[in-house]
Amino acid sequence: SGVGYVPNDLLVVEDNQQLFAFVVRSGDNAVSKINLETGEASGVIIPERMGLNGAKIPANPWFLAHDTDQRVFVTASGHDSVYWIDLETEEILGVLESQQSLVLSEDFTLQRPYDVDRDGILETKVRAFQPRFPQGLLLTQDHIVVGYSGFVSPRLDASRPAVYVPGVVRIWSRQDLNAEPAQIILPYMNPQEVTLSSEGKAIVTCSGI
Repeated sequence: SGVGYVPNDLLVVEDNQQLFAFVVRSGDNAVSKINLETGEASGVIIPERMGLNGAKIPANPWFLAHDTDQRVFVTASGHDSVYWIDLETEEILGVLESQQSLVLSEDFTLQRPYDVDRDGILETKVRAFQPRFPQGLLLTQDHIVVGYSGFVSPRLDASRPAVYVPGVVRIWSRQDLNAEPAQIILPYMNPQEVTLSSEGKAIVTCSGI
């Protein structure tokens, strides 16, 4: 069917009087398009990246937004990036990512010591950080709005809780995807979804930690 292993998000789109389902799957890092009448499926596997220690890092795709025709944008939480994918040609057209750090007005205390900046030293507090783990995604005519949940590490046991940094929203201009995005630090933790209100404003749902 193309639904595959650990489907995370589903979007149904009508094209030439046919219904298609676009699916992202974190289990096998795939993005699929399924013809709901014929069951025919096509898709793209987002390649793994090589980490600093030589370990392979899966893309872990989370949410998608339909662009035009066969093209979608997909948040890849494992790569801290957003992929632009053409499912007709089965190619990755581009990657939205930024190396901009965010600097807080005061130190943020981590939930437990962790090497957030991956320099080999455990930190208990951070002042500057890179947005982490993009999830929510909103596509408008002019902008691409992405919510970064700030997730760093899962809960290990009762004495070692999950680790998060502050949630961030990044906003890319559709007119220049290579330009650095605007960045907003959210007052609440763990943004999960970004939707559009009837007044044309982005609504960010935060679940806390």
